[in-house]
Amino acid sequence: MAKPFLQSSLRALFASVMGVIFFSELLIMLIFFFLGKDAAFSDVLLDSILLIVLVSGPLYLIIFRPLRRQGQEAEMVAEMLHAVEQHMPDALVTSDNKGVIERFNPAAERMFGWRREDIVGRNVSMLMPEPHASRHDEYIQKYLKTRKPKVMGRFRELEGKRRDGSLVPIEIEASDLRIGRRGGFVAVIRDISERRRIEAEKQHLQQRMQHLQRQESLAVLAGGVAHDFKNILAVIQGNAEMIGIDKALSADTGQHLAGIKTSCERAVQLCTQMLTYAGSGSRQMQVVDFSSVVEDAMPAIEALVPAHITLHPEVQAAALPEVMADALLVEQALLNLMNNAIEAIGDRGGHIRLAGGTQSVGENDIEDMLLLEKGGAGDFVWLEVADDGEGMTDEVRQHVCEPFFTTRFTGRGLGMSAVLGIMRSHRGAIRIDSAAAKGCRVRLLFPLNREA
Repeated sequence: MAKPFLQSSLRALFASVMGVIFFSELLIMLIFFFLGKDAAFSDVLLDSILLIVLVSGPLYLIIFRPLRRQGQEAEMVAEMLHAVEQHMPDALVTSDNKGVIERFNPAAERMFGWRREDIVGRNVSMLMPEPHASRHDEYIQKYLKTRKPKVMGRFRELEGKRRDGSLVPIEIEASDLRIGRRGGFVAVIRDISERRRIEAEKQHLQQRMQHLQRQESLAVLAGGVAHDFKNILAVIQGNAEMIGIDKALSADTGQHLAGIKTSCERAVQLCTQMLTYAGSGSRQMQVVDFSSVVEDAMPAIEALVPAHITLHPEVQAAALPEVMADALLVEQALLNLMNNAIEAIGDRGGHIRLAGGTQSVGENDIEDMLLLEKGGAGDFVWLEVADDGEGMTDEVRQHVCEPFFTTRFTGRGLGMSAVLGIMRSHRGAIRIDSAAAKGCRVRLLFPLNREA
């Protein structure tokens, strides 16, 4: 503003000097006329023109030309700053000492939802959520008195308020703005919503990776322990069989020996489940029809379900294409899920639904499933057991597939870990949907074999 004012002042001064020269010559001509001297108007005009040329030349070279160049440079700088303001990706907001908004660039319009003409002239507190909006005037007065900034001069993560009332996470750097004697503030504001989303996704992936690593380490440990323990049990069983051949044993000794055999058989079953969790169990993969598998398993399932629980089998042959699987392991997984559903319902009445179907899994669905990783999307055949029991909390759901984790007094914590091992051996996935007091739904997804 100072340079245009100086330019107009110098132009006025130049015009005044030229006018003074011309009227001085005219005055001299009048004086000569009254004194009886000859003084023609043409001579005065010629003298005036010569003086104007002699004066205006140096004035132009010394004052007006540099001033014009400075004015052009100032206009170029102003246009450049305006272009930067218009195209910068961050929001730029300036205000006076009272917090009244003076400038509001297009990035600020996109960020806060206000148009420039609607927000300029209003208080900057409109862009702040409570309690900062109500205390903004207090902040400004305190800063003007103490000059001790709380936000000034450094980036700080806060929340801004959009026109519709929603909040946006922002990073702001504010500082004093002084032009001549006028003071104010300038703030550069960046929308960090995408950064927050990426950080949250990164944290989620890290937690998922830690969970998978923990499961993998548990699987290795469980497989090693189960394999060695099963060999020890085989020796105990063999010796017990050899002792049982002796017919001279007393009745009490025979009962004790039968107890040893029974305990060994149960321990072998536990070892088998642990090996299944570790993915080290034996498999007989072949092309199977899940509808037939469910039909073969129905007698065992119906015998398992008590009278106070209603079973709803909804698996239809036409809905399930054939897949590569071990039918016995699939049946075992279903029985484990049915047993968990029965325990979740307890002694009260309830319903269990056994269903099946096909599903396409996209990359966005993988994070909600166990075992599936990036690149595992595709078509799957699924079997599902759903109950209206007590459900699971988020904490229980995170640990439900770990070996020996159980919420039951009589549980061993190997049912879901065995299911996890079965699905790992089939390169499938598990999806668990549950909430406290809202039942549970466990879906087993087997990759669809197009060739089968």
